[in-house]
This record gives sequence, C-alpha cells and structure tokens, in this order.
Amino acid sequence: MFRTRLIWQLYPSFLVVTLVSVLAGMVYFAHTFRTFYHNQSRNELLVLARVAAPQISETLAVDSAGVDGLCRQFGRTADGRMRFTVVTSAGRILGDSHEKPALMDDHSDRPEIVAALRGGIGESIRFSPTLGKEMLYVAIPLDPNDSPQAVVRVAISANAMDEVIAQMRTHILWAGLVIMLCVAMLSLLISRRISGP
Repeated sequence: MFRTRLIWQLYPSFLVVTLVSVLAGMVYFAHTFRTFYHNQSRNELLVLARVAAPQISETLAVDSAGVDGLCRQFGRTADGRMRFTVVTSAGRILGDSHEKPALMDDHSDRPEIVAALRGGIGESIRFSPTLGKEMLYVAIPLDPNDSPQAVVRVAISANAMDEVIAQMRTHILWAGLVIMLCVAMLSLLISRRISGP
C-alpha cells in the first residue's frame, strides 16, 4: 500500500519534469530550424543577386531596354522560383522576371530598395501587392562604390519557406510524441525502482 502511494507521488513529478524538458527542446529546435532556413534562403538570394549584378550593369550601360529581357532570362534559369527585379534610384522598374515593368508601381519606398541605395544590403519579408503573396526580398546596389543609380533585387515566396518549415514541424511533433511516450514509460520504471523495498 505504501509502495503504491509512493509510486504515485514520484511518478507525476518525474513525468512533468521530463515532458516539460522535451517540449522546451522541441520548441527550441523548431525555432532554430526556422532561423537557419531563413538565413540559408537569404544567403542564396544574396549570392544570386551578386552573380546577376555584373551582367545587369553591363546591359544597363549599353541598352536599358535589354534589362527586362535579362531579368526574365534569370527568372527562367531559376525555374520561376526566384523573382529578379531591377529598380532605379527614382523607383522606376527597368526589368522584372514576373511582371511587365510598365504596370508596376513606384518602388522608391520599399525598405529593401532604400537600404540598397544607401550602399548596403537590403532585406525584408513583406506582402507583395504585385504578386499577391508574402515574399522574402534581398537587394544590392549595382554600383556600390559610387552613388548607386539602380539596384538588383531577388525574391522568393515566403509561403514556400513556411511550407518547408511546417513539414519540419510535423516531423518534430511526431518525434516528440514518440519521445514523450518513451519518457512516460521510463519515468514509471524509475519510480517503481525508487519506491521498491
């Protein structure tokens, strides 16, 4: 009788402590994965922008009308997943891989464009009125050493990122449930051993 009472005094404590630890680990891992995946996506966009910048600068110096065709070519090379846009310092669109520049609004107030025109790397996650979905944007100046006259911006759908993160969270959840079940059984065994004669 005493042993049974002792088990049920020890077991809930063991179980609560271990379950809280497992849940905290799952939340931390999910957050870490989201941060890692976001940084990876950002770095990928930055690399693509730096690769595209010299070709766009050369085309812009010869014929600004050819910039739009170059953006569309970059977009096709990236299987349509990435969006390439070239914006002047006045906010006018010279080229875009997904839309006609003439139909697009002034982009001079976009946060990533403003940051890139200051000579740095512009980055933002926000809703795109043109595409009707949330996007991750990275922009760099075409001539960082001088006063930049235009920037190249590369973007990817944030929805696609969220889908990958959601799939990973599902895997984490199932793994966590299995771990919790194992922990519950282990806690019961430990409680029995401690409360034994």
